Amino acid sequence: MSSFTPKYAADHLSIAAEFAGVGTWEVEPQSGDVYMDLRTRELFAIGPDEEIDIDSFLLKLHPEDRGRVVEAIERAYDPAHGKYDCEYRIDADGDVRWIWARGCVRFDDAGQPKVFLGMVQDITVDKQALAERERLVAEAEEANRAKDDFLAMLGHELRNPLAPVLLATKLLRDRGESSRELAIIERQSRHMSRIVDDLLDISRITRGKLSLKRVNTRLTTIIEKAVETIVLAFDERQQRLEVELPPHPVRLYADADRIVQVISNLLRNASKFSDDGGLVRLVASTLGDDACRIDVRDFGVGFSEKDRPKLFEPFQQRRQTVERADGGLGLGLAIANQIVSMHHGELVAQSPGPGQGATFSVILPLGTLVEKTSVEPEPVSTPTDQRILLVEDNEDLRELLAIGLESRGFVVREAGDGEAGIEAAEAWKPDVVLCDIGLPHIDGFGVAQRLRTSLGPDVRLIALSGYGLPADRARSLEAGFDDHLTKPVGVEQILRCLAEHEPRT
Repeated sequence: MSSFTPKYAADHLSIAAEFAGVGTWEVEPQSGDVYMDLRTRELFAIGPDEEIDIDSFLLKLHPEDRGRVVEAIERAYDPAHGKYDCEYRIDADGDVRWIWARGCVRFDDAGQPKVFLGMVQDITVDKQALAERERLVAEAEEANRAKDDFLAMLGHELRNPLAPVLLATKLLRDRGESSRELAIIERQSRHMSRIVDDLLDISRITRGKLSLKRVNTRLTTIIEKAVETIVLAFDERQQRLEVELPPHPVRLYADADRIVQVISNLLRNASKFSDDGGLVRLVASTLGDDACRIDVRDFGVGFSEKDRPKLFEPFQQRRQTVERADGGLGLGLAIANQIVSMHHGELVAQSPGPGQGATFSVILPLGTLVEKTSVEPEPVSTPTDQRILLVEDNEDLRELLAIGLESRGFVVREAGDGEAGIEAAEAWKPDVVLCDIGLPHIDGFGVAQRLRTSLGPDVRLIALSGYGLPADRARSLEAGFDDHLTKPVGVEQILRCLAEHEPRT
């Protein structure tokens, strides 16, 4: 090893400082005199022969930063600290620049400061880049918030006309009426309702607000419900659906409605991407004692290996022919994948290639073996003398809900706005008030607050709204409502709500 000792170490440091654009400075504590090298004087717009002391240095600083720099200097003169590290702005002949200064104070044996020295570096470009990045992030967050607000508003505006249409078709079915025209109205309305639900679900997912309501449930019950929701689509295209269930009971601890949504989506896609008269197979099985697997296999268009990574991205769709065009926004698989992930499961897609069909597999952990399940709601008994006030400004929806509730034995009165609703409730004193949120004059929140004060906890208040995010429900409960139902609302949904919850006490 060489014993060579460099004789120009100071020159090395000078070259390094010049290369990095760093300036040096030194303060004599007793006199307050300040030394600055040429780079530091250049940064602070100080001439090479201009006298400078600590006071004139401080005058160069931006007024908003001056106090913070003084505090940093005082801290450096404390022997317990001794270090100086500060970022501040300077006004260099009208040009505001950002400076990063670092240094230290050297003390003698008596603890008195001997010298205060350090370096400065121009970080204006870095600060500008950071500010621009923060601006872009803020704009993106604002755009994302505006998008979520728009989706929620869109869901509300679409659900308002959808609710009476769906309810009207349900009432006609209950009366035994059946026609091709009615089936078309019902089918297309439910298709629109699914699109609205998908938009709101993807908004919840992107904001991290999609929540699960887990229950102990049977896998067979979930599959039966999923098949029930999709069977008409298969019948219309004369497709066959073969279902193979495990020979023994399989239980899950899961959000039953969300898993039904996942399987329904996979079955709907299998139908959409298969030929008329085609075959779709659903096979459920267990993977040891820890998990179950649901395979949905079609023999339709399939997909290539390069398309696999895009399948679970929002607004992506498998390519389909014009004859098979079936609308949709390409959100179903993205939502299904997120739901399965939230259950600590996995959604896997496989295909031999284009034109050779595809298999989508849902793998879920098994739940605790308990006797009670919570998938099927208990039969709802409806007292014939219970009085319901329906406050809704959509006349068609109000009339149809009243007809449906009266057919179940309830005594129903109606009001078309908030003021009329308050007046009717305080005079009639109903057992239940179903109240729309978006009312003219006095909104639903105002109605709830007024009725909770005048009628107390005995009256049951249920909000009806096209807005269905968790924050919307929380706002309803805060206003005094006992529950929050998201439109489109049917009579059965109202009955379940009444049966599941007791009034406030």
